[in-house]
Amino acid sequence: MRISCLQYTAEADLEVSQSRLEPLLFEALEASPDCILLPECALFLSNSQARSRAAALTMTSEPVHWLMNFARSQGVVLVVGSLIMHIDGQIKNRQLVIDATGQIVGVYDKMHLFDVTLETGERYQESALFTPGSRPLLSTVGDLSVGHSICFDLRFPALYRAYAEAGADCLLVPAAFTRTTGEAHWLTLLRARAIENGAFVVAAAQCGETQEGRQTFGHSVVFGPWGECLGQLQDEPGVLTVDLDRAAVRRARRQIPVLEVSQSITIDPDQQSTA
Repeated sequence: MRISCLQYTAEADLEVSQSRLEPLLFEALEASPDCILLPECALFLSNSQARSRAAALTMTSEPVHWLMNFARSQGVVLVVGSLIMHIDGQIKNRQLVIDATGQIVGVYDKMHLFDVTLETGERYQESALFTPGSRPLLSTVGDLSVGHSICFDLRFPALYRAYAEAGADCLLVPAAFTRTTGEAHWLTLLRARAIENGAFVVAAAQCGETQEGRQTFGHSVVFGPWGECLGQLQDEPGVLTVDLDRAAVRRARRQIPVLEVSQSITIDPDQQSTA
């Protein structure tokens, strides 16, 4: 399967974000991908929770139809990393899987919400805006089984192990990682998820600085199941296209069969010792 990752800076303005996304979509088509992956908050990224809430889309909103029409007219699978969406009275950070006929065939709501205060003074409180999802999503794209996630999910390896044990060949990680945490952890965590599961990890990220001053790390990347980097962008907008061969997953898991010997381990507090 051939997949393209799109990297750009979304803004707190749907029209501006769409104007930055659209030319990259057509640039990606030049490589004839089977699937295009967009980053988290693909059409709206703001520091303001009030603005984000006010701009939340529904499943029938015009921008959603625009994305569906693009997938249908170009005959390509489009994984919309996430959109801020109003669903049944709640605000969700929702990923859409749109097939090549333009139909939404899967949704994934971000399960782990980014509530942190960094030493730089940056503070993020996603739980004050979003209701977390509760269900993973495993889909089929081309000849690959794909596990879906969003950004902060990356720090919770049990999700990705569950996908691998369910047969996932590829793990998608669209993100808007902050520059601070991205510089420290982004590439290391992505490579670790690839190695420990013997799976492709495909990550499309926001980059640059928004008009509101929010800084994201970029560095969209694809890691192979042996942990090798198959392609990487830096901190500028662009398209990264990589071919994914399922045989590489089989080779990696045959050499290091971690999925065959994994087991649940429970620590009993009564059995701990004190040195």
